[in-house]
Amino acid sequence: MKLLILVLTSLSLAFAAPACSGKKDGGGGEGGGGAEGAAEAGGEADGGLTLEAQRFEFDARRTADRRKMKMVVDAEVPKGWAPDPGAKPGPTMKTLLSPAKQGQTILSRSNMTLSVTCHGQCVQDKLAEQIKGVAAKQMEFAMGGDKKKLIKDEQIREGVSGFVIEGPGGSTMTYTMGVSHWQPGWPMIVYCNAFITGDQADAWQQVYKACADLEVTIDDPLMPADVMKKEQDNLAKCPKASTLTYTADPVREGQPTTFGDVKVVKAFSSRPGYVSVYLANYDMKTTRLRDAPLEGDQRVVSLSFHHHKEGEVLSGKYSAKYGRDTQVTPALSVAGGTTFQWTAARTEGDVEIIARTDDKICGRINLSGGNRGTLSGDFVADLQLGSPK
Repeated sequence: MKLLILVLTSLSLAFAAPACSGKKDGGGGEGGGGAEGAAEAGGEADGGLTLEAQRFEFDARRTADRRKMKMVVDAEVPKGWAPDPGAKPGPTMKTLLSPAKQGQTILSRSNMTLSVTCHGQCVQDKLAEQIKGVAAKQMEFAMGGDKKKLIKDEQIREGVSGFVIEGPGGSTMTYTMGVSHWQPGWPMIVYCNAFITGDQADAWQQVYKACADLEVTIDDPLMPADVMKKEQDNLAKCPKASTLTYTADPVREGQPTTFGDVKVVKAFSSRPGYVSVYLANYDMKTTRLRDAPLEGDQRVVSLSFHHHKEGEVLSGKYSAKYGRDTQVTPALSVAGGTTFQWTAARTEGDVEIIARTDDKICGRINLSGGNRGTLSGDFVADLQLGSPK
């Protein structure tokens, strides 16, 4: 994915990948307990800044399942700092500049930027590791030449990491800093970075703490906070294990009549409105059966759940019949590269999803007919974001 390097004022850089890819999440959204030794945010510290509360909203996309969300950030920012009137605002970044003094250029003014980024590739499994490399990248570009030094590179609390680089800048020191907020499941990283110099240099700890104390809320229109709470609570109703009974009806010569014991269950969500569940009677390593063809008595039952409108696959009953907002498509794969599907119009019963969160899914199967036979049982699985693997 193409990465854009956004050059912020005074060489304070944020590596962002715009659009690459609601609940308050503790690690990135807890107030208090900010950077060690920092001045209290809010109000004015000795020789410091007066801070005021502002809210920022950013468009974000989780690449793993192509889900569009908004990341809402509540922050304490220096009062009187404002966007550059000549800059075009973007959906993924907001920069605030200190008031200009006579003869002062943009590059010599203190600034504070809030953005959503990935610090590299927008791949969910890589975000946490990419945060660890931010300080080293920033050291390459921060002011101060060979006299600059990294005075902070720390995990402030779970899900929140920050750094501070100190360097000479005329009659005062300059401070380049950044704090990254990220929790598993978030579409992108919320990044607060700042360049503090001149009259504001003594207030660098106050700004650093303000960056550390952001409150982040994820606004997911398809899975809002109340829905997610319901789904999370439903996990207590999930079966303890997966079971499956298949009885062929009618019985056809050369075709399987039973399934056997469930050995592996895999589940994936590749985009909003789609979830696939696979139950195998052998130690299945991949659901890509073309890459690993079935042999002998190996069998896989797949349940493909769809929400045909702008909705999400959540708890509820899914029929195999056409003409409904939600539907499940059952199929049985056997050795020889053959897959048998249940005829939608002739399939009775349903599959009930008991609970579905970002990382778990469980349900109960009760299907019959379809010119194929009866499927009954339970399933419970970790839900992986992305295409079936």
